[in-house]
Parts: sequence; C-alpha cells; structure tokens
Amino acid sequence: AVKTMLLLQRERLDLDRLHEPLAESAGRIAAVLGAVRPAVPPVMPPIVSSEATDSGTSPAVGADDLNPWALRRLGLAEVLAAHLRRDAEQVLQAPAAA
Repeated sequence: AVKTMLLLQRERLDLDRLHEPLAESAGRIAAVLGAVRPAVPPVMPPIVSSEATDSGTSPAVGADDLNPWALRRLGLAEVLAAHLRRDAEQVLQAPAAA
C-alpha cells in the first residue's frame, strides 16, 4: 500500500532529499537483519503504531511535501527490522522441542 501510494504521488516527493536517508535506512536494516548474533542484544525501541504518530495512514489531502511522511515510514521500517531480529534471536535461543 505504501509503495503504491508513493508511486501515485511521486511528484510530491523530493527524491534528492530522500536518496541519502533511504540508503542509510537500507544499510541499517540490512545490518540488523544480516548481523551475526551480537554479544550484547541491542536495545529495541517500542513499536509505535502509525495511528499514534499520524492523523491517518496517508498524508493529508493537499500536502505538498510527502518527504516527512516517507521519512517516518523509514524509521518505522528500521524499528520493525530490529524487532524482527529480536524475535528471531528468541526463537534461536529457545530449547528444541523433543
């Protein structure tokens, strides 16, 4: 849904401003998901629903700049990756069923 909305509204994005944050987020997500088990588990920020941070699931009608909205989604993607990694670690540490 997010990808479709961004494609339909791409004229309202400043891709030059998003390029660096997108690349940085992609690198952090890849590092979190591909990392060898860390000796000290990272501190996981809480997952905050989009309803708590937005007035809706999409930008306000008439908003000219979608960049802040897209950047919030990148932040949420990073948090979700960290939680996914934590959950995977918990599964790997659980004793095997007999």
